[in-house]
Amino acid sequence: SLESIDPTSNLTALDIRTAIRNSTGPRPSLFVPEMAFDLLVKPQIKLLEIPSQRCVELVYEELIKICHTCGSTELSRYPRLQAKLIETVSDLLRERLGPASSYVESLISIQRAYINTNHPNFLGAAAAMSNVVSAKQERERKRLIQEERERR
Repeated sequence: SLESIDPTSNLTALDIRTAIRNSTGPRPSLFVPEMAFDLLVKPQIKLLEIPSQRCVELVYEELIKICHTCGSTELSRYPRLQAKLIETVSDLLRERLGPASSYVESLISIQRAYINTNHPNFLGAAAAMSNVVSAKQERERKRLIQEERERR
């Protein structure tokens, strides 16, 4: 599943640091520059291509299984018709497998070509900083509560 894919599995802290430094030049940056972000994210999006193509293959295999098992009792009275129907549907599915794979490949390419950082679901720099500050404040609050309990 998509949850099992770690998008940072092949990124090291050094890779990230180098990309940020290369995109900002000698002047340090408070946030990750968009150029560095693109440089780091595009290869990660490419990692989705193999699982996506595997998904296309699994859907094809499942449709073939359904094709072979969904014959009715009336249809089984005509075995040649049933065989021809299964053959025709299988040919149609096989014929559409290539275009479906190409479409998935083009969708991945489209996503790599433009990363929409203005999307409402995209966590921007301000929201990221807000989350970091909130998490730090929450940890500090819990630490103070723990210290207060230990004093009693």
